[in-house]
Amino acid sequence: MYELDHMIQRCGIVLTFDSRRRGWNEVRRQVRELGKVDLDTMPEFVMMMNLGMLQLWTHHCGATDPRDKVFALRNICIPKELDILPPIDYSMSMAEVYVRAARYWFLSQPTRPLQFLTCVDNTIDADELPSWCPDWRKKWTSKPLSMIRNKNGAARDIPAVATFPEIPVPFKLPLHLTVRGFYLMTIKEVEKMKLPEGWETARHSAMLNEFTGPYPTTIYGYHEAFLRAVDPKLPDDFEGPKERPFTYWDFMRARAKGNTLRPASVDVDGETQYISVEISEDMGLELDNLNPRPPFTQKMLYDSLPIWYRNQAPVPQEDDVYGRLFFLSTHGFMGLVPRTAKAGDHICVFLSGATPIVLRPKISGDGKRVFGFVGECYVYGLMNHESLDGLPSGLLQDIVLE
Repeated sequence: MYELDHMIQRCGIVLTFDSRRRGWNEVRRQVRELGKVDLDTMPEFVMMMNLGMLQLWTHHCGATDPRDKVFALRNICIPKELDILPPIDYSMSMAEVYVRAARYWFLSQPTRPLQFLTCVDNTIDADELPSWCPDWRKKWTSKPLSMIRNKNGAARDIPAVATFPEIPVPFKLPLHLTVRGFYLMTIKEVEKMKLPEGWETARHSAMLNEFTGPYPTTIYGYHEAFLRAVDPKLPDDFEGPKERPFTYWDFMRARAKGNTLRPASVDVDGETQYISVEISEDMGLELDNLNPRPPFTQKMLYDSLPIWYRNQAPVPQEDDVYGRLFFLSTHGFMGLVPRTAKAGDHICVFLSGATPIVLRPKISGDGKRVFGFVGECYVYGLMNHESLDGLPSGLLQDIVLE
């Protein structure tokens, strides 16, 4: 360590983190600051800031052997005596090392054991890893939403119920992670936010024209909801609309009966308040025909967005927006999903989860229903406990991830 320190001081070695630059001195300083924290008063904070945070700080760094993305950090983790840290053992495969690193995250954060899932970025395409295991070999295509969202989360205050799989010896796949959660919706369509041919070739306007009424659970039209979905203003749009005439589950119960809920304004002591009115879908179509909305066009949508959405050059939103796809659900909800998401994927919420999650239904080798883990997503209007309000009993289930 002395030789490394000496080299850092003499040569001023700099780590490159994508478009940002951070010196080894800064990484070393942050590690040393962790060593000053009182383990007795903040034990969970210290464990959270060990292997997990070091991996986040160094995820853009290269390594000749991908296992060193974990092994290189082990001896500077705090506290060193934790036996749940992956041992430095090059007889283990890369997959086993990464799974054991995920196990460390799971066991070291008792109130947020699923935090490691926020670092999963398109692992569903990696055959040699479980879909739920972060792949530290490659650069992230988008920043984890839990790093840029508000502090509350979709179901963050609810204790997690999850079972990490036993790691077999010798190591082999598949490995099933079981998590308690519930289904929200199915993705109807996805579309890139930035195409090589230009934004005019995207189908966002055609997708929105399939829905006429206000955006579900809000008083907003689809144009305003689209702007908030693809260009979220933080933290307000992650907090969600303030005027809520009805809940998500009120909306879904009405849909199950073949009806729809529409917001209506009433005057209460000189103040406008909103209530919900349940009407049949046929009546809703008649109302929409009485007050027809001009069809959306790509120009109409994008003229309301900042100019960088029409710019083919790299922009500040590249990681947050263009690393994801715009999606529309079968019931008209919209937002941003991982670039590997596709029509038919499910959006669910895990207990203790910071964001909704995209899952892909599949059948395991033994014929059972399991899910591939696609990644976290942004659903406008459902990022801040809204899906828990009025959650029907019996919808919670154990979801098996492969």
